Amino acid sequence: MLRVFLPILFLTCCLPAGSWAEIPVIYSTDLYHPHDDPDDHYDLATLFILPELDVRGILIDMVNIHQKRLGQGRKKEPGTVALQQIFHLTGKQAPHALGLSRPLQSDTDPGTDQPGSDQGGVQLILSVLRTSPEQVNIFTVGSLVDVAAAYNREPELLRRKVRMIYVNAGNGPDGEQTEWNVRLDPRAYRRILLSDLPIAWYPCFGRNNYVTYFKVDQAEILRLAPAPLCAFFCYALRHSEADPIPYLSGTYPMPEGPRNMWCTPSFLDLAGRKIYRTSSGYQALPEPPAPNVIPVHSHEMQSIALTATDDHTISFRADFNAPQGNVRVFRKQKSEYERVMASVLKHLLAGR
Repeated sequence: MLRVFLPILFLTCCLPAGSWAEIPVIYSTDLYHPHDDPDDHYDLATLFILPELDVRGILIDMVNIHQKRLGQGRKKEPGTVALQQIFHLTGKQAPHALGLSRPLQSDTDPGTDQPGSDQGGVQLILSVLRTSPEQVNIFTVGSLVDVAAAYNREPELLRRKVRMIYVNAGNGPDGEQTEWNVRLDPRAYRRILLSDLPIAWYPCFGRNNYVTYFKVDQAEILRLAPAPLCAFFCYALRHSEADPIPYLSGTYPMPEGPRNMWCTPSFLDLAGRKIYRTSSGYQALPEPPAPNVIPVHSHEMQSIALTATDDHTISFRADFNAPQGNVRVFRKQKSEYERVMASVLKHLLAGR
């Protein structure tokens, strides 16, 4: 069987020797097959393409999966097939588990009354944190149900061992939170955003530039990508039921059409990369492409403290003058933010 080693391409192009896999991360994703939203597959590829990231565990957010159906009643399944493919493509491995399947019943619910088969995600979070000699980042691209349940079970462990929780959800400061990931489990979202944990908040939608959303053309961002990686996306987009590993060695028409994206800037911040304008376009690099080249500031992170406006809706009030605010919120700065992010993603997928 053909084995494709993409890390040779990515590691040699991206980083100086000896500087990768230094940033520990637990990844929480609502990744399904057939997909719920294909941006989850682009996010998974980005996670494993960035060689700075040491993926300690992956949990599949199951809180919404039982409501998902396709066509003639075909049920969506957890996206373990995509994990198998990305492990094969990159040569990396990570433990993975399925999370809680029901929302929390209260802000302080530990989720222990849910079935034992649903406890793997919370247990994975707690296990990774207990055994890690250093602090670990938690990066979420779905609901916060498993993270909130872990916090409700062992709050002191999370206070000691979590370096940062990256929350890709919500509608930005000062207002009601109605975005999809929030609605999956509003109590869990409120529990984490109003906790004393360090939060990097990347609102999917919002006013006054507090929004990460951008749109890309799939054919363009995959134009330079290796064929096996393009096959990975084709497998998901076509809802394929073929043997997933041999499929990666085939050749298929390039995915086309627009794709909504959100998480690229938060991945860059997690990896510690800066954006530079080069002769090839905008690229996110671990070091300047040449001496004295100034980074492009596509966004900033503002320190705030959040309070709830009432107990009946998920609404926040932000204090931008709090001396010790534990939340840092994303705000885009460049008017061409969408074009910058599209170029950055294209080069990342190409291993540049």
